[in-house]
Amino acid sequence: MRDAKCIALLDAALSIFLIGPMVVFYWRGTWQVMDAYLMPESEGSSAWVSLGVGLLVPLTAYLSQHHLDLYLAQKSPWPVFAVLSRVYTAVYAFGTVSHWRGTWKLLDYYTGTGWQSATVSVVVGLVGLGALRSIVNIGAPPFFVKLDLPERFFVSPTQFRQKSFDVRLDSVPQWAGHFDYGYILDCVFSVVVPESLVVFVWRGGWEILDAVFYPGCDRCTAWLSLAVGYGVTLVAFCVQVPVSHMSLASMGVRKHVIEDIFSVWNFFGALNIWRGVWMTLDAYLLPDDPALSNIITHSMALVITILMYCGNTLIVRGVYHDAELPAGKGCLFDTRYLRTVVVKEERDVQLRMNSADSFEKGKNNEEQLDDEGYL
Repeated sequence: MRDAKCIALLDAALSIFLIGPMVVFYWRGTWQVMDAYLMPESEGSSAWVSLGVGLLVPLTAYLSQHHLDLYLAQKSPWPVFAVLSRVYTAVYAFGTVSHWRGTWKLLDYYTGTGWQSATVSVVVGLVGLGALRSIVNIGAPPFFVKLDLPERFFVSPTQFRQKSFDVRLDSVPQWAGHFDYGYILDCVFSVVVPESLVVFVWRGGWEILDAVFYPGCDRCTAWLSLAVGYGVTLVAFCVQVPVSHMSLASMGVRKHVIEDIFSVWNFFGALNIWRGVWMTLDAYLLPDDPALSNIITHSMALVITILMYCGNTLIVRGVYHDAELPAGKGCLFDTRYLRTVVVKEERDVQLRMNSADSFEKGKNNEEQLDDEGYL
């Protein structure tokens, strides 16, 4: 029991102080590289191109997810999966950042960057997500870690949970004439509406903080965001179990209210951590050479997360519904990094031991048969 608690604490620490910041490193580097090199002379055109790429990549991933799961995750040899899944991570992560950047920049371009625009952005985003029962999607690392394991590596839920093409291990998918248009529309809606509404909330919250947290001092506002973000996040990690019990004991609207309030609290913590880490990097990491600074954070974070088998955490994907998880699990943070690795290692060791035992038993049986003259 003590070992399990220690591993859980280590998981939380890794997520809060290493994996979560690495995700911010990647997003900051990728975003600002696009700022510098993607049509910098035309803010509007740059934003539209970014949005186009950002919609195309996740939509392609959604439409092909079950085929990728079948042929790469389930049927392909491990080396093939290991290489192609990492390429998938790099492309999809870039597409996610591009989607967010395009939506964010277009809102700035057409509605301005004042607190009024930011407030409307937050309200529209939260109301829209609330209507879709999807407020939980405003969460971000360090409140979860996604591992690069073959099981459901490519699969993400859509808004309306439409069935995909008939993809089974014992059948060959037939593309021509067998499109499920309900699933296609579900994928398009999932990318265009709820995932974009999440950007509305983040953009509005970020720019409100820009207006109220020491707006004249970049370093002061960065440190304040870090302090607030880590304070809120540590409180959230400490109270997740009691809040989970409250959710478990509740039904209907009360359950939704509890989990939605907790989701907004966690969002506020994540938002401040992201803003604080991002602005701290701008202020202290090669401020006189921003191009090199951005390339360093992009490359370092991508390599580290992939080597740690958590590159999937870089990607924002899937549409989840409020209060859909049973037993209060919607209030528990899925940061099981070491716990998953340890369990997998124990399982692999057990399989090797079982294989060795089977081999030894088979060898003994052969020797016994030899002694009895049957061979």
